[in-house]
Amino acid sequence: ALDAPSQNYGDAATLDLAHNRDGDRNVALIRFDVSALAAVDPADVISAQIRLYAATLQNGGELKVSKRLPSSAWQESAATWNQAAPGAAWPGGSATTGQSLENEFVRVTGRAISFEVGEQLRQWLADPGSNQGIALRGYTAYDNNFARTLLSFAASENANIALRPELIVRLAGCALGGDVNQDQTVDVL
Repeated sequence: ALDAPSQNYGDAATLDLAHNRDGDRNVALIRFDVSALAAVDPADVISAQIRLYAATLQNGGELKVSKRLPSSAWQESAATWNQAAPGAAWPGGSATTGQSLENEFVRVTGRAISFEVGEQLRQWLADPGSNQGIALRGYTAYDNNFARTLLSFAASENANIALRPELIVRLAGCALGGDVNQDQTVDVL
């Protein structure tokens, strides 16, 4: 969070995105361990989605969420606004100076929101060291919004397991155990 640049939120129950006209903001970092998919040919990945449960939206009717590649490797227990890892500042001064991937307006809460990451998953499978996850950044929809709009997603530390982030992967010719409804979708937590 820009207002607490040395604070680490790696064990927080929510992933908070915030923004206002003056640039006060929070960025959320999310990364999945995809080592269970190491035997998967990246070409067999049809799609992959990060599914996050939108818990609350305060001080605004919507927040534009920008999905970006983080600007460097980071450590969950040490990443802050100022640093990616102990003694390692973010290149360019921010976790979100990496490539912009897409934007989505989030207007509702109490349900899951999904972000497509199939291209990124294929890259992570081809080169496991490239898995730096995704950085999410919020923007208010209107420049005249002086209030700090805050959107909170349930994090992996959330007490309710059913609300925690999921990586939903659809594979070509999937015949994996655990595909109960046989829709070729595998949930990786």
